Amino acid sequence: MPVPTGRVAAVKPVMPPPRRCPRCHTHLEHERTFVTKGLTGVPSTEHRFTCPACDARYRWSSRDERWRELS
Repeated sequence: MPVPTGRVAAVKPVMPPPRRCPRCHTHLEHERTFVTKGLTGVPSTEHRFTCPACDARYRWSSRDERWRELS
């Protein structure tokens, strides 16, 4: 039986559902992933995407489970 060490197990980032750009309907390209430990101590994952056609940028957060456009 493993002995608890008080450490949080590593969280494997979950990719968001595929999405197209709402402006030009081109598939978004994954740019980077951030894994953060929020103020509550619960880890969350944030993915950044870019549109290769119109250079729009979007963010998907596992905490909110929603897409947001970045300015």
